[in-house]
Amino acid sequence: MSDHMFVFVIPAVFVVLGIFLIWLGVRSRKLANASKAWPSTPGRIATSLVREYESTDNDQVNTRVTYTAEVEYDYLVEGEVLRGNRVQFGLGGSSNSKAIREIVNRYPVGAEVDVYYDPAKPSQCTLEQKAAGSVAFFLIIGTLFLILGPAVGAMMAFIQ
Repeated sequence: MSDHMFVFVIPAVFVVLGIFLIWLGVRSRKLANASKAWPSTPGRIATSLVREYESTDNDQVNTRVTYTAEVEYDYLVEGEVLRGNRVQFGLGGSSNSKAIREIVNRYPVGAEVDVYYDPAKPSQCTLEQKAAGSVAFFLIIGTLFLILGPAVGAMMAFIQ
């Protein structure tokens, strides 16, 4: 690929990634808001644990640990038993093990919970009718990438 092509490809990657992150954040917020009007049904926690994922940088020097809450629950809608795994919209992994452990502690195995589900698509459900803090992160980083894309392109074109 020629150097001239990178002037367009790299900024385009920034813009596309920015658009994707913004879309993800907006979608999570919309679903969280919509869930406030969803009906609820009783459910029971089937699985509740913290998962750890380790990753190392390219030099195999720094190890980073990411934690996720794996919470699964069964619930009944119109005679059909369904299984869900969403606690909050937009919730993903975190390097903050305390926050993830708090989520798991709120939902111990066997606990009875209210499950909020989309009546048009009952398999879409949540335990908490809110968007996680990561949604704001997606929106901020997405906007930053959207702004940086053209700026990086202009800088690359100027340098050439």
